[in-house]
Amino acid sequence: MTNRFDVEVSRVDPKDSIVWLKLEKGRLAALPWPGARAGMKLSVSVSPNDIVLCEEHPGRCSARNILPALVDAVRLVKEGALVTLRCGFSLVTRVSRRTVSDLGLRRGAAVFVLVKAASIHPDHLVQAAYRVSLAGKKGLLGPETMDFLDCIERAGSLTAAAKDLGIHYRTAWMKARAANQVWGRPLVARSSGGSGGGGTSLTPEGRAVLTLAKKLEGEGT
Repeated sequence: MTNRFDVEVSRVDPKDSIVWLKLEKGRLAALPWPGARAGMKLSVSVSPNDIVLCEEHPGRCSARNILPALVDAVRLVKEGALVTLRCGFSLVTRVSRRTVSDLGLRRGAAVFVLVKAASIHPDHLVQAAYRVSLAGKKGLLGPETMDFLDCIERAGSLTAAAKDLGIHYRTAWMKARAANQVWGRPLVARSSGGSGGGGTSLTPEGRAVLTLAKKLEGEGT
């Protein structure tokens, strides 16, 4: 469990190396990060393991956030206890069961919450394209193979695909045979007869493999 908050940067103080964050009815001090500016809205995270509870105000200490709080709930878990606190906003910390006993933690109990500025981390949204590889019986069908299969499907035949790719038919057939071997069953195969006189194209399983890869990649966009 991680504490996540939607916040707004109220002030950046380069001299003291502090960024002040506003949330609900409280505020938090965090360390500066590149691009931090007043008015910026973002999400931040605080691990329950980075929160310290004190029975009394600790006086001067390295923690930039010293917040008076009331205990909302105490829930015993296998690893100790999860304590939900209210300090202008809701916060959850993990402590030992001995701490629950020593500090008399129960609903309504008053404590002080200590959070280091370095423990408050901006949540950065990373957007990146990715490609899918599918595991066959003898290895992986990588993105280049998927693109090759897609070219065959769009062109309608291995001959047409080879022309579109600017490679010899023999080279295209070697790539197709390698894909078949990796997958363990034919993805590309020759067919005979029909109005077009036959040719080499994707098998039904080859189309299914290509469709699956496109679906998986599409779910990541």
